[in-house]
Amino acid sequence: MSERPQVSRAKKLAYLAKISADALEALAGAGDLSGANQVLSTMLEFDRTPPTLALLRDHAVRAGWPDLVPPA
Repeated sequence: MSERPQVSRAKKLAYLAKISADALEALAGAGDLSGANQVLSTMLEFDRTPPTLALLRDHAVRAGWPDLVPPA
């Protein structure tokens, strides 16, 4: 039986940030700001680094809600 390689915490957080940003954009773009804020709050509990905030902000801007993500 082969062992599965360990995925680093950084890679897991990067993946979580990407899918959170996609979900935030979809929800905010559809006008579900409550759902978008819930996704945002959950993501920020795990990672508030500038790259993650920038990714989330880019997706919020594309959804038409540039002020949804707090400043870094």
